[in-house]
Amino acid sequence: MPSSALLARAAAALLALLCCAALAGCGDSGDDARGRLESALTDALDRALDDEGSFSTVISARCGSGGPRTDCALGISAGATDAYEDRFRVTVGADGCWRATRESVVVAAGLDAEHAPPRVLNGCIA
Repeated sequence: MPSSALLARAAAALLALLCCAALAGCGDSGDDARGRLESALTDALDRALDDEGSFSTVISARCGSGGPRTDCALGISAGATDAYEDRFRVTVGADGCWRATRESVVVAAGLDAEHAPPRVLNGCIA
C-alpha cells in the first residue's frame, strides 16, 4: 500500500497538471488584445464564409505579437477531409478597429488554392 506522503505528492502533481491544462485551455479567452483580435477575426471570417454559402468553418486562429501591424493565420475546415489556412496581414488602429487583408492561402489537404479570391475583413475590438 502506498504511503500517505506518496499519495500527497501524487495528488499535488495531479492538481498542478489540471491547473496547467485549465490555464492552457483559457489562453485565447479574449483577456488580452491578441486574444480579442483572434476572436474578432474568427467571427468575421466565419460570417464571411456563411455569407458565401460555404460549409467551411474557422477552427483555429493565431496572431503574432501584436502592435499596429501583425500577421494572423486562421485554420479553416472545409469538410471532413479538407483543410486550409488563410494568412492575413492585420492593421489595428489606436481606436481598436482593424483591417485584415489576406496575404496567402496554405493548403493542408485536398483543396486547390490557386484561384483564391482576395479577402478583406474589417472590425473593431474593445
